[in-house]
Amino acid sequence: MSGEAGVRDSSSANSKSQGAESAASKLKGLAQDFESAMDSAASAVGESPGVTGYKKYKKDAADSMVDVEEYMTQAAINAQSASNAISKTDDGSSDDYASSTPPLSRGINFA
Repeated sequence: MSGEAGVRDSSSANSKSQGAESAASKLKGLAQDFESAMDSAASAVGESPGVTGYKKYKKDAADSMVDVEEYMTQAAINAQSASNAISKTDDGSSDDYASSTPPLSRGINFA
């Protein structure tokens, strides 16, 4: 720190949480899309010459994709919560420190 107290720019944290939320949104439905693609692939190949393994692979991979969807959704929620908590704490603290006596010799919240 260079003589200031507080968060320099909480909009950066907000931006990151919005990016996580956007990524989570784009991942929604990934497992269903994958399962549909696998069904199409299995239909295109047909039962002859006896290609197997589609069902097991589809289930295993789709289960993993559901985990990724859920993880990213939770990451977005956590990032948004952290961003809000940082801003709230910093704003609350700035009021307390701004009215301190004697005044601090450094800026509060970089203002």
